[in-house]
Amino acid sequence: MNNRSTVTTFILRTAPLLTGSLLLLFVFRNINLTETAGLISDVGAIAPLLLSFYLIGALCDTLAWRIILHSSINTIPFLRLLMIHIAGESFYRFIPAGVVIGESVKVILVKRYSSLGTPEIISSLLLRKMFMGIAQALYIGLAVLAGIILFGSTMTGMMTAVGVVLSVSLLLLFGITGYFLSMGRLGSFLFSMLQRIPIPALVQFLGTHKNLLIETDRVIKDSIAHRKKEGLSACIFFFCGWTTEMLETWTILFAVHAPVALGSIMVFEPVVSLLRSVAFFIPAGIGVMDAGYSAAFQGIDAVSAGTFIAAFIVIKRMKELFWVIVGVILAATQGALEESRAQNGHSTLPVEPVSITERSSLPSSI
Repeated sequence: MNNRSTVTTFILRTAPLLTGSLLLLFVFRNINLTETAGLISDVGAIAPLLLSFYLIGALCDTLAWRIILHSSINTIPFLRLLMIHIAGESFYRFIPAGVVIGESVKVILVKRYSSLGTPEIISSLLLRKMFMGIAQALYIGLAVLAGIILFGSTMTGMMTAVGVVLSVSLLLLFGITGYFLSMGRLGSFLFSMLQRIPIPALVQFLGTHKNLLIETDRVIKDSIAHRKKEGLSACIFFFCGWTTEMLETWTILFAVHAPVALGSIMVFEPVVSLLRSVAFFIPAGIGVMDAGYSAAFQGIDAVSAGTFIAAFIVIKRMKELFWVIVGVILAATQGALEESRAQNGHSTLPVEPVSITERSSLPSSI
């Protein structure tokens, strides 16, 4: 029985990575390595600019999170919160379903560097995901419409329709999520559903954390009822954070001399970004994001050579690798890795936040 369970676990962990790797190989099947290296080298002096887009996005996200998390009594310095944000986000990009570990790292570090209680921290993360999702829905819809109306995008009608449908669907999804959160019953609902699962460890966890779920419900309900202006401000900052991804994509394509119009980028970038978020179970969305960009470029018939696609993807991945290294270093220097292992018997995942902060990772998302 144990052997069968081990094999199943191994398959579940490796299958997504294998699938993504095969997609990546498919994208890179027809490239000229010499030409690709030449295009990458053209980035040169603008490399710091490419790295700065992520930092600007992280600043916007942290400002939004601080607004949600802010308390007149219990505060945490902005720079510290920025470091915690970058540390937690780094785990999304190289571990399968890394969103769970990343959110747990955030809980650990905020608790370490502030006097905020666990319910307040967890509720801020849940509200953060909700407001971020609303902002992403608006970002997709407005970017697609702007690309068509203002810049005369040459994207196919299918891609445009997909963008509009995704935008409306996300708004409905997060609107419904906000409604249930405002009712203050999410924790109770999770408790009633999860306690039916016959897993001893889960039953024990729920038995010791029921009050935490109930208190988190209360904090979320109170925040939604009395901090509507703060929620609107958070959405604005999250929206600004999303737009940095579009600017980054345009800058990379400009650097590799790819003839892709800004209007086209405004249509396909938000859609590909969401595609990557949905594929959270694959580390860094390997293969999925790459195939999405490849399909988008071929769809607009602006980049017919796979060499441009390969150069673009390699630069994107190099930028991500840089920030993953920075994030892991920040997590280690702030003590998150050691405390995480100590809390869960040398596992990388702390006990408290797992069932509460896990999301389907619409970016980054739910």
